[in-house]
Amino acid sequence: MANKPTLFRGKIVRLWGLLAVAVFYISWMLFRHTLTRHARLDGGIGVLGGLYVCSHPAANFVDLLFFRRNIFEDLLQGWKGITWLVLNLVTFFLGCLMITIGAIRFV
Repeated sequence: MANKPTLFRGKIVRLWGLLAVAVFYISWMLFRHTLTRHARLDGGIGVLGGLYVCSHPAANFVDLLFFRRNIFEDLLQGWKGITWLVLNLVTFFLGCLMITIGAIRFV
């Protein structure tokens, strides 16, 4: 039986990195209130960074919905698939929170 390429290889490391970036930005803005001492620049970094963070989980879900035939078999192959799904959802949520905090800096 040949080694079947999995859905999760290589993408988990990228998601953890994006999650770390989002947590860093959100915690920095909540506790330090400024990153560059310019509210508009802080907001721009938050909005653009949040869009970038959200783009990877969104691309993963589009890939799952349109290009994978056995979506449920891949996702339900133990804890690995469920962990990958939860990691995507958390990364997407934190990216949206990053966009919201960045947008608030513009006001």
